[in-house]
Amino acid sequence: MELLGVQIGARCASFIQASAPTNRLDHTLDRFECVLAWVLAQGITRLRVFESNRVREIRQLPVNQYRYVPTKYNPADLGTRGTTLAELNDCRLWHKGPEWLNRTKEHWPPLSDNQFDYREWLLSQDNADPEIVASVKEVKEEIPIFETTRYPTFEKLLFVITFVCRFIRLKFGKIAANKQAFNAAETSRAIIVAIKESQRCYPSNDAEIQNLGIRADNQGLLRCYGRMEPSQLAAEAINPIFISKKSTLAELIMD
Repeated sequence: MELLGVQIGARCASFIQASAPTNRLDHTLDRFECVLAWVLAQGITRLRVFESNRVREIRQLPVNQYRYVPTKYNPADLGTRGTTLAELNDCRLWHKGPEWLNRTKEHWPPLSDNQFDYREWLLSQDNADPEIVASVKEVKEEIPIFETTRYPTFEKLLFVITFVCRFIRLKFGKIAANKQAFNAAETSRAIIVAIKESQRCYPSNDAEIQNLGIRADNQGLLRCYGRMEPSQLAAEAINPIFISKKSTLAELIMD
């Protein structure tokens, strides 16, 4: 999608320059380093077919230089990161773009020669022998306390967990014996237990931790912390709980 954005931007620059030759548009700005790396890369044949076809067209358009726009100067990020209407109303960046666009190129963000290392974004090195790296790691299988595959619905699983939690609290003298129906607090406690069990048996990998910003909250639940922190959405929507798509708990919730 980001590559298509650069393609559209380059087409627009080409159209404007053809319509008004006196307006020289020789720069295209973008905030995605990987896309700019593809455009600037020498080894276009090492890109996949979809990417190489679009990079080839972009290079044929009359744009002499592509530059990176830091995130703090990108108006689009104001929306994706979450902001209020009042803040947008008073935001010059949102209405008019970066201030340095109205100035000469000497006042633009600096562009260093080694700003983009395109090699890390390509499939493999030219004429390089394939290198195979293997490692062996013993994975300890976590034994679940509650076998979720035994229960047909999420509600049935919660009922069993709630019953077990009440029994344990009764044995340790934390509550008095009663035959009343489960209350909201007990059900909420059962939900937390079910989620923690799922996160223990199906932990997040390194890529998920990095990409989703996963870390524990004050209850010990793993949540995803992304770019919606300043938004006015509900807390559960801003920082959703992480549940692996491979877990049986996820299947029960979806059903």
